[in-house]
Amino acid sequence: PIDPSHPPARVEFMVADAEPVAAISTPGLADRFEGCGLPVIESTTPSSIQPRTSLPEPSADDIAHIIY
Repeated sequence: PIDPSHPPARVEFMVADAEPVAAISTPGLADRFEGCGLPVIESTTPSSIQPRTSLPEPSADDIAHIIY
C-alpha cells in the first residue's frame, strides 16, 4: 500500500525501488502514479461486492508486499 498523502517524490521512489508491474488504485487517486511509468488499474468495484476467492496459505518464504 502507498499512502496517497505522500509527496510525489516519495511515491516515485517507492515505485522505482519496489519495481511493481502495475498499481491498483481508485479513480480518484490514480493520478498519483503519473510520471512513474507504471500501468494503473483503476478499481471502481466496492470491496463489499467484490468476489471472494480462497487463496493458498502463504509460507515463510513468500513475499507479500514491502512496507516503507
